[in-house]
Amino acid sequence: MAGNTTQGTGASARPRRRWPTVLLAVSLTANLLVLGLVAGAHLRDDRDARRFPPPDRTMLSDSGFRPFFEAMPRDARNALGMALRDRGAVFAPDRDTLAAELREMLAVMRAEPYDPAALEALLTVQHDRVEARFAAGRSVLSEQIATMSPAERRAYADRIEDRFARALEHRPAPRSDRD
Repeated sequence: MAGNTTQGTGASARPRRRWPTVLLAVSLTANLLVLGLVAGAHLRDDRDARRFPPPDRTMLSDSGFRPFFEAMPRDARNALGMALRDRGAVFAPDRDTLAAELREMLAVMRAEPYDPAALEALLTVQHDRVEARFAAGRSVLSEQIATMSPAERRAYADRIEDRFARALEHRPAPRSDRD
């Protein structure tokens, strides 16, 4: 019987396994790391060099740059975006200024007597802003293409052609009977 009590005591004094404790600590650490990464990404400054804010989508689509921008390889798109961001004064939409100009335009159009010269002046200011944005976008695009090797330029041209293939296929054929 004495042998039985010794075995019972030995079974209850069995050493604790450490792997559940280690596994719990590793899991908690991993969860805190992920939480820190998510919080850091949410709170970080938008001027992170690895990720630029997208250029104003209206500028890209209205000026026709969007297909050219999207056909760039990722690293070239990042360089393009950084260059556009560096010229932020041209691209940053100043909503207060735009709203003031719209209110002024509406007032000019409702005014009696109507002053066409005042409306033309407002439209000229807007045109100049759009033209400056277009010129900056054109310059950045041209600069980026100039940095490409001949093989990269050919591949880029192929991607642009693929993007425009449908439009090019559906365009009217030139008419030879026009004089």
